[in-house]
Amino acid sequence: MTNDIDVIRSFFDVMQTEGFEAAIAKFGAKDFTWWAAGLGEIQDKVGRIGQIMAENLDQDGLRLDRNTFTGSDNRVAVEAECFATLKDGKKYNNKYVFIFYIEDSKIRVMKEYNDTAHAHAVWGQLFDNL
Repeated sequence: MTNDIDVIRSFFDVMQTEGFEAAIAKFGAKDFTWWAAGLGEIQDKVGRIGQIMAENLDQDGLRLDRNTFTGSDNRVAVEAECFATLKDGKKYNNKYVFIFYIEDSKIRVMKEYNDTAHAHAVWGQLFDNL
């Protein structure tokens, strides 16, 4: 039996190397939902979000340090910190808490909490018309 924390670690590994859509395809349940603070449900927008990020991040891309994983019942919580520089020179350094709900080793729900004021200050209008 797969450990739920291992599922989430693998999800983040695939997300970092292959992108959002690949991670969702591999680890998301059929009814996968991704809710993000300040944006609402984004599971149908991850392709566009990935495109916006690719167009606007410098050559180093985005680094997501996953610091702690805590699992209980069918939930996994992850504390993380993100680092990036945009092509216009703006620095993005945000702290995240992700809550995952897992069923049969598949992610049903992903909730993403972060400093939305900082995210908007750096990413500005790029995500306004998702």
